Amino acid sequence: VPMLLGGDEFRRTQLGNNNAYCQDNEISWYDWTYLERHADLYRFVKQLLALRRAHPVLAREQFYTDAELTWFGPGQGPPKWDDPQARALACHVHDGRTEALFLLFNAGEEPVTFHTPAAPDKGRWRRVIDTSRDTPLPALEESFVDSLQPYVLEARASAVLVAG
Repeated sequence: VPMLLGGDEFRRTQLGNNNAYCQDNEISWYDWTYLERHADLYRFVKQLLALRRAHPVLAREQFYTDAELTWFGPGQGPPKWDDPQARALACHVHDGRTEALFLLFNAGEEPVTFHTPAAPDKGRWRRVIDTSRDTPLPALEESFVDSLQPYVLEARASAVLVAG
């Protein structure tokens, strides 16, 4: 389970020292001005935590079954698991009812295009995160993506789409 050290959410790095408990100097002290200087990162982390709380399917303590998780590669096919050059994949996480998320990842140097799966109920996805955008957390009114449509994910970016 990944953890944030107090201050990671606003770039308190301790100069890379993960064992600074024994130092009584600037390395281990909190510089609270970082919170103001990096307010955008702090807000982003708060939104990520809220997203995880709002979607219990992300907080599962057991492995997903094949019925709850579907993998996608760029385009409309499955990922190319045997391709060592592949740098992008997506997964559709769902609980079998209405809870569904589409997670997209691109570690490559070029944009890739995925096709969104069918969203339950309303047939649309709501983009809640796209790290390639100037505003990674979009306003609600500009965040809808239709089912079965292309979604371009820029280089070295991640996105999260939520059904509804």
